[in-house]
Amino acid sequence: MSIEEKLIADFIEKIESDRKKVANSFMNITKYDMLPRCVWDFEETFLYVNGKFAQCFGYTQDEMNGHKFKEFILPEDYGKSIEEYTRNLENENITMIAGFTNRYVCKDGSIVTVLWHGYNDFENHLGSGQIEIIK
Repeated sequence: MSIEEKLIADFIEKIESDRKKVANSFMNITKYDMLPRCVWDFEETFLYVNGKFAQCFGYTQDEMNGHKFKEFILPEDYGKSIEEYTRNLENENITMIAGFTNRYVCKDGSIVTVLWHGYNDFENHLGSGQIEIIK
């Protein structure tokens, strides 16, 4: 491995380490929170959902953590959801996510409408949010 390749590898490792620290800090803060909260990465993956978040959909945390959004979004809403998600990521001036709704399929097959409030951290390529079930 050349010196340049080693520097790049070290840089990437540092970035990944920093992202994990940010996600772990959020996880520790929200672990016992009574509000449904989550952390995601910019690759559409739930890195962490707290117990209340998973409970809203009838899943365990293990059934949601590390899984892609699309596994839970109602298929008819996926295109609209990813379009909104992408729009927010394309403009670094949009850090707050407020009032976005989509529908999720619960573990028992029922469908709920979710109202999202969140924040995108462009430096760490992470997002965090809180939801309300409105239907």
